[in-house]
Amino acid sequence: MEFTLELPVSDKIPFIGIEIVKSGTRLETQVYRKPTNPGLLVQFHSHTDKPYKDSLLKTMLHCAAEAFNLERDKLCSIFCCLDYPRVLIDSIISNFLPNVS
Repeated sequence: MEFTLELPVSDKIPFIGIEIVKSGTRLETQVYRKPTNPGLLVQFHSHTDKPYKDSLLKTMLHCAAEAFNLERDKLCSIFCCLDYPRVLIDSIISNFLPNVS
């Protein structure tokens, strides 16, 4: 096992899929993607089961709850580029919205 040490840059530090941001005396979180992240995910027209594809989008939305508005737009763009039907994306997002706190 190998450990690395991340030091904050501009009051931000990545930590297990989130970025912790120091804002005055508060700490805030947002979704973190490595700069090298190519955004590769399962294409909608692949032979993967539909429940898995639905769950993939739902899981990513749950991870994005802290910065939902910004992340929702980014995820819509990503999944549209993967040929996911916009009606499916909008449906899953609208079902997710009541769960966002």
